[in-house]
Amino acid sequence: MTPERITYRQLTTEELVRVGEIDRTERIETLFVQHGSELEEEPGDWSARAWFREGEGEHSVAHQRRECERYLAVGGVALGAFAAERLVALG
Repeated sequence: MTPERITYRQLTTEELVRVGEIDRTERIETLFVQHGSELEEEPGDWSARAWFREGEGEHSVAHQRRECERYLAVGGVALGAFAAERLVALG
């Protein structure tokens, strides 16, 4: 299988709604918490779900878009990574 080519380009404020295209899901079974120079292992289900398409909460597409817009409003730049036409990452 040939890996998909990733392309990069700057996003406009209007395109930030596309943050919902990013697959942020991951399975996390262990969390490590630092206490000084020691790490404490915390087993559990720390998995990340997809961004919520509905609502305005912290884990919603709307909230993520607003946070990105806030950075752009003070001079930041949004760089998108695309696999074909799909937004797969944002920096």
